[in-house]
Amino acid sequence: MKKVLKLSENELINVLKNIVTEARYSPTANILRGNIRKSIKTIAILTAENPKGVEASKEYNEVANEKLKDVLRAGRFGYRPVDGSYGTKENSFIINNISLDDAINIGKKFKQDTIVFGEVVGGDDEKSFMTFKMVGTDPDKPKEYRKIVAVSDVFINRKDAEDFYSEIGGRKFVLPFYGTIDKFVGEDDKVYKIEKDYSRTKWEGGKAEPTDIKISPDEDELNELQERAIRTCCSTSYNLRGRIDKIIKESYK
Repeated sequence: MKKVLKLSENELINVLKNIVTEARYSPTANILRGNIRKSIKTIAILTAENPKGVEASKEYNEVANEKLKDVLRAGRFGYRPVDGSYGTKENSFIINNISLDDAINIGKKFKQDTIVFGEVVGGDDEKSFMTFKMVGTDPDKPKEYRKIVAVSDVFINRKDAEDFYSEIGGRKFVLPFYGTIDKFVGEDDKVYKIEKDYSRTKWEGGKAEPTDIKISPDEDELNELQERAIRTCCSTSYNLRGRIDKIIKESYK
């Protein structure tokens, strides 16, 4: 006689939520790995919200993103929405098979500081992967306009991230252009930060591991520097935080 697995109502709801989450997240994860969906060779991640990194009203952001959708539909680009937080909540889009020039021009049109552009590299075998560039799209910053600001060859899960992450179906992830910083309390009740550097990490299947991990005390100076990044928002805040992180790493050498 077959045993019947009985689930409570809450357990059943959680199972269904997990199924829906995975159904929404997995296709995007496969695209970002670059070795599953062969029909997608490039992607861009961008938004029309919060122009020049200045937090705009909810009403402005909603209208701006609707205009962005109109541009994407007119260009016949496939896209999917992405939630996230970069100093403040932000709604973005992953756009399939868009050229770098088109992505830059759209970022410029909506007065964005930067956009992210991903491109599949390698052959049609399992070793192919997607590499990502953060590219400046603000012509008022000539030293960065159309220039590569940062690069990454992986994306990583960030399920416990409180900020600086993207999210699809409840699953958080990040392109670690500047690595990641987490905090924890040691046995001596002191707060420490753990920095994970992914600058030399390549996608090899499975979990993307950092190439360097460093743990150091969370000094007052670090807190002050991080506050500077928090006072801006969105990709501008992320970009600023990355530059601050580099300064911090130099000071701990």
